[in-house]
Amino acid sequence: MQSNNRNIPIEALRFLVMLQICFWHFSKGLGCMKVGYIGVEFFFILTGIFLYKIARKINSPGVISFSLNKVKKFYLAYVVALVLCYCVKLPYIHELFTADPLHEICRIIGQLLLIQNIGVVEGGINTPTWFFSILIYGGAIVYTLIKYYPKACIRIVFPILTCLFYTSIFNFQDGPGLEQWRVEVFFSMPFLRGVTDISLGVLIGYAFFSYQQIWQKYTKCLDALGIISSILYVWIIFSGQKEAPYAILFICMLLICCLNPDSRIHLIFKSTKWLYLGNMAFDLFLIHVVLKFGIYAIGKYLYLTPLTQFLCYAVLLIPTAYMFRVLINAIQRYFPITKLKRLR
Repeated sequence: MQSNNRNIPIEALRFLVMLQICFWHFSKGLGCMKVGYIGVEFFFILTGIFLYKIARKINSPGVISFSLNKVKKFYLAYVVALVLCYCVKLPYIHELFTADPLHEICRIIGQLLLIQNIGVVEGGINTPTWFFSILIYGGAIVYTLIKYYPKACIRIVFPILTCLFYTSIFNFQDGPGLEQWRVEVFFSMPFLRGVTDISLGVLIGYAFFSYQQIWQKYTKCLDALGIISSILYVWIIFSGQKEAPYAILFICMLLICCLNPDSRIHLIFKSTKWLYLGNMAFDLFLIHVVLKFGIYAIGKYLYLTPLTQFLCYAVLLIPTAYMFRVLINAIQRYFPITKLKRLR
């Protein structure tokens, strides 16, 4: 089902997968969610699918315009969340600045320039926001290639990149897997991970939109594969590190089912409320680390058990995201220069 050019099942998955990531980041799911981080692959691959649609339009924007437009859509909320994160982590930050003030100042600059975890500086204080750095710089690279060299990328570059990278990742399945923060030869692994996932999304977008009638012809088979994929995806999240790379296959299948307008998943997720919840995924992503450390601090002061802390976190997560959105809207209202569209 579509509503105002938005795909409701995809919006539903955006919200559900974002909850998965948020719960994963809270004490790594209290030990029960083994590979909750795999949700990041969902968002990178989804980015690649829509990036393909934009790049192949006749009037598609240039690379610089495309990248700057992306930054404008989320940068205000990104900076506000960064400031709040520094406030919540103040005692911890004080220790870091005392130990190595120059390094921490450079990290702040790196976060403001969105260059954390791309090989220049290490991750920032609001740790999940490395995603935005890859989205901008990695997305710009993929966008450039698919806009100006589509045939070479679809037939050669992206297939080779995905095969080589995922082969390497499968060789690490008994170790860190996709969650590698090191530099390999000349490449930052988080950056390479994001670029590869986005490239895979481009291939999925090409395969679906170029042969949409064929996919629709086998809708029942896709529905069956979608059900199997969703079950196996959830199973992998709670099973362990070794099976994590396989989840990429199931993410791709679920996204294809969502893209297919004839799929039964559109009957499951038909309520327009999912549009609102999917829109909230962005705010959840930015603010959940702030809430997490706030709960940690209060829990330590009140001697709350880890489970009680997690329950408080789960209950407050969506209201906190809503209040964060109200704050951003208020800033935009009183400072018109910041009135920019939000990332979708």
